[in-house]
Amino acid sequence: MKKIAYSSLAYMIFGLAAGLFYREFPRMINVVGEVQDSQLSVVHTHAFTLGMFVFLFVLIFAKLFNIHKHPHFNKFYLTYHIGVGVSTLTMLAHGIYVELGNAPHAAFSGIAGLGHIVLTIAFALFFYVLIGSINENETNA
Repeated sequence: MKKIAYSSLAYMIFGLAAGLFYREFPRMINVVGEVQDSQLSVVHTHAFTLGMFVFLFVLIFAKLFNIHKHPHFNKFYLTYHIGVGVSTLTMLAHGIYVELGNAPHAAFSGIAGLGHIVLTIAFALFFYVLIGSINENETNA
């Protein structure tokens, strides 16, 4: 269960850093006036919501239903990290690209979309693991 708690902590740190980066990056590159509307504004909320909060809930389910002992838990765990990583890092790269004065590019959206597809697979795995663990707990009770 420690790896779940540390995952939540890591996403919290990344989310805080992304929020700080969103505020300070335009100053670092000497943007004057209005800050561009870019993906940088949502990276920290995605890190908090999809990272920190989801893993806090996973930790609760691990405590209640031992989902971390399910044979497919590690598949969910790895797939979920890949999905969140691809999605948030692509948003970060796209935000930097736009803040540097470039026009938004569809390739970034496509890659982030692939990350969201991986997240969908991870959520399906999560519910498979959760329901299997609940059924296991009910039969042992």
